[in-house]
Amino acid sequence: MTDPGTPRQDEANEQARAVATYLWGEYQYRHDLVWQLVFRVTAVATLLLIAPLLANDTVRCAVRPWLVALPVIAILVILVACFVLRSELQLLRKIRNAYREVQNQALHHLECWVPHELCSASATPKKWGLIPSRGFKHFEQRVVLFLLLILAAALFFLILFLAFWQDELYKQCPVGNLVIALSFALP
Repeated sequence: MTDPGTPRQDEANEQARAVATYLWGEYQYRHDLVWQLVFRVTAVATLLLIAPLLANDTVRCAVRPWLVALPVIAILVILVACFVLRSELQLLRKIRNAYREVQNQALHHLECWVPHELCSASATPKKWGLIPSRGFKHFEQRVVLFLLLILAAALFFLILFLAFWQDELYKQCPVGNLVIALSFALP
């Protein structure tokens, strides 16, 4: 075994540091990608959910059935984002674990270094709130919880929209527009 000061050990440490630097850049890219997707989905879903409330009476009467479709589209956008985020979070987890492993290899010789506890397959998954972790870290759990909250809010808004606002809208519009709106709504 070679001692830590030999050129061979120094070269191995430099290679590990180079790999760690590459993985750190990849981790930052994936992490930013997840945040961008979360912010975009939040913005799009919010705009789709409040658009029916912002429409004036003329627009409401003219495009009544399509106003109901906007909250449904918001819910679909959130569901699609959940599937996309699932794969991105899995990649982020793999990159994070690889980065920590290489970082531990590169810095194990330092006395002040405390190795990261990596997620092992034999470890029992811990639970965080309502969502079982299954190897998730806090960031992943919070992203999933945030999207579930947005989805719940969108479903709640849709129910309120269909229960209350639609009745009020039909009362405000002339009968001719009601017949046109019903013809669009019925198959």
